[in-house]
Amino acid sequence: MTGTGTGRLFLRHLGVTVRNRTAVLIAGLTPVMLLVCWFAFLRDGLVDAAGTTGTTNSAPAAAAITAWVFATVAVLTGFSSTFAVLLAYADDRADGRFCLWAAAGAKGWQVGGTFLAAAATVAFALSLVVIALGQVWAAVRGEPTMSAIDWLLALIGSLLAAVFFAGLNGLAVALTRTRGGLAGWALLGGLGTTFLTTSLALVRPTVVYEVLGALPFFQASSLVRAPILEGCGVHSLTYPLGAEIRAGGTWPLGLVAVALLAWTAVAWALSLWRMGRTLRDPA
Repeated sequence: MTGTGTGRLFLRHLGVTVRNRTAVLIAGLTPVMLLVCWFAFLRDGLVDAAGTTGTTNSAPAAAAITAWVFATVAVLTGFSSTFAVLLAYADDRADGRFCLWAAAGAKGWQVGGTFLAAAATVAFALSLVVIALGQVWAAVRGEPTMSAIDWLLALIGSLLAAVFFAGLNGLAVALTRTRGGLAGWALLGGLGTTFLTTSLALVRPTVVYEVLGALPFFQASSLVRAPILEGCGVHSLTYPLGAEIRAGGTWPLGLVAVALLAWTAVAWALSLWRMGRTLRDPA
């Protein structure tokens, strides 16, 4: 298959996602539901419970919580939207379309790579929408907003997070053969990602914090969250009993990016390998 054929596959996957109502609901409604839950049930409680802010903060507690909420939802949107796009992979496998692509001369890396690229593209776009909404909200309320440099760092972080989640969900979908298995992964993977991207940001650094912080979930969230919060004048927000909302982890962002790229390379390599096997042996 030529480069033109690869491009057509990529566009085909994007088109299938748009026409798939389930994928649209998962990708589009997830950030909406998360934002509604945060603002309706959690945000006010976090603001009311806040103690003193860190000395480097220039934003009030309410602005800090709002920026943190939008940054966190942007990360979680990356997980849900990549999974939604990759549902088309499961449908194509069940429909026997892989046999047609193999007969047309498509390589396993072309089919798998275009699926992963489409998933990362959708996730990146939706994450940017969430970040932009957060900045509009802050501007309307007269709260600090990000500078151009902060926007650039947030864009890079969102892209790296989207690419990682595409590889992670690609591997999970390629290994799962049943609808029940996919539903289970969506539930367990979603809950695990939510825990690792939010709970770790609410505790002070400890040995457990450092170990879990070395995992790619928290690294992805740090790359997105840090420029958004620090760009809005927030470094940390301290709560009673030692809880603390932090812009990022204890690693420098450059090191976090390198570590996440390493995790991403592993996830993509395993995903492409498994997807290639599926193309050669769809049964």
